[in-house]
Amino acid sequence: MAEKSKVKFFRTTLAIGFMCILIGLSLILILPAKNTEGFLFIFFFVLMCLAAFLTYASLVLLKPVLLYSGMNLFIYSVAAEIFTTKLIPVHMSKIWPLFMIVFGITLIPSGYLRFKKIRTVYLIPAIVLVFLGTVFSLFSFHIIKVSFRRFIAFVWPAILIAGGLFLIVYYLYSQKYEESFIQDSDDQDEQEDGED
Repeated sequence: MAEKSKVKFFRTTLAIGFMCILIGLSLILILPAKNTEGFLFIFFFVLMCLAAFLTYASLVLLKPVLLYSGMNLFIYSVAAEIFTTKLIPVHMSKIWPLFMIVFGITLIPSGYLRFKKIRTVYLIPAIVLVFLGTVFSLFSFHIIKVSFRRFIAFVWPAILIAGGLFLIVYYLYSQKYEESFIQDSDDQDEQEDGED
């Protein structure tokens, strides 16, 4: 009985936390929204509320797909609200690589929610997305002045070498430390369940 009331308390706390975030973001964005088209503001606000609900539901139901979708939709809708209200004078087409980085980072908690461990199934795509988002950001923000096509023509062999080195180092690390923080197959979980 005490366990049920504890779960109910934590879920209520989580719901109140999401409501506070939504209300705070709404208050921040309402004043600049007078200068924008009302439909866009309402659309992205509804999207933001839906994303918050998905994230809350994922944490209650322990569904990683909902968590990944909810977090990414929430971040995207908040960014869209900020750009439609012109709080930041930058166009979204310039910062799209940052969304790739976010998509990569949000894979990690989603995988952790599912397996209660960081798994390569989620970690490797997360690293790839963060890496690609970082590289594309360098071109999008004109930190690298060379055109992307010319850059790839010269650098793609180095990318292959770096990827190969990463996989070899990972293999050697996992051979040395069999019980690593990162696990790469479901067989290990099944063996642990069999031992219990």
